[in-house]
Amino acid sequence: MSKKNWLVLCGIIIACLMIATWAIWLKQKSSSSDLQGKLVFAATYNEGSKVDKIIISAKGENVILRQKDSFWLIENINDYFADFRLIHLFLSTVNNSMYMMKIPYNKNGFNDYGLQNPDEQNENSGILIKTYADGKKLDEVIVGKKAENKGYFYLRKVGDKNIWLVDGNFSLPTKSRSWLLNPILSVPQDAVESITVAKNYIQRDNKNAYFFNEKGKKITAEPLLNALYALNIVNAVKQKTNNEPVRVIDIITFYGLEYIVKLYEKDKKIWAAIDLTTTSLPMSQVKEYVLENSFLYDGWMFEIAPGQAHILRDFRLE
Repeated sequence: MSKKNWLVLCGIIIACLMIATWAIWLKQKSSSSDLQGKLVFAATYNEGSKVDKIIISAKGENVILRQKDSFWLIENINDYFADFRLIHLFLSTVNNSMYMMKIPYNKNGFNDYGLQNPDEQNENSGILIKTYADGKKLDEVIVGKKAENKGYFYLRKVGDKNIWLVDGNFSLPTKSRSWLLNPILSVPQDAVESITVAKNYIQRDNKNAYFFNEKGKKITAEPLLNALYALNIVNAVKQKTNNEPVRVIDIITFYGLEYIVKLYEKDKKIWAAIDLTTTSLPMSQVKEYVLENSFLYDGWMFEIAPGQAHILRDFRLE
């Protein structure tokens, strides 16, 4: 081959490479721009009810949520139930969040917007969300800081350098215990007719009356009632114990609903077994309530939040 032909051939090859590079760049740019107005979790949305696992990762911890029998469970807290309200809000964002506007390229963007990958143990990392269906990964995105306009968050796909503003509520808990169903117990204070703690018993005639013990002495039960109105837990274990409880709290409402809270102490932590039952003549709605909600408590032991644990353990009806 002559030198002239060789130069021509090289020129053609170089031109082809430049055209191919240009075409790839245009395709990537077009593809990136095409995301505007589209769902962030498009693959997840398309799979619908088949989505059975979500992993939320931040520096230091993974929250693993999995779906079973239409309920979402926290896999790394012994498969106890995730908070229904929190799950609803999160899934609503997953189903509706859209790419709103692409941010101009900035070499420091990942750091500025908190979009480093937490799996790589980077500083300024965001929240990594991965969704699955039948073991297949569907979507994988990193959520960064909330934008100055509070309706948007910074976000990017894993493996993609493009940064977007997206809508939706991505203010997510990144600790597994924060996804627990809380409060685990919510006893309406006005509904409480009687309380028994150990051998001490108090009762009242109506919701506006004072509590009196068996000797006719007026008793204040506010601290205990406040704790039971919004009793929070930090752990849950599927087990029963043959040990004797350190205290039993029995609450009966005017409607015939009875809460039995058995307290156990282990390693300076207070655990509770909770039973829902009824008195001999409950209202019909109470029976239904017990049937529909007992599965949240049957066979479970709950670690009570420290601030409330000492009230349940130490409060005296005297």
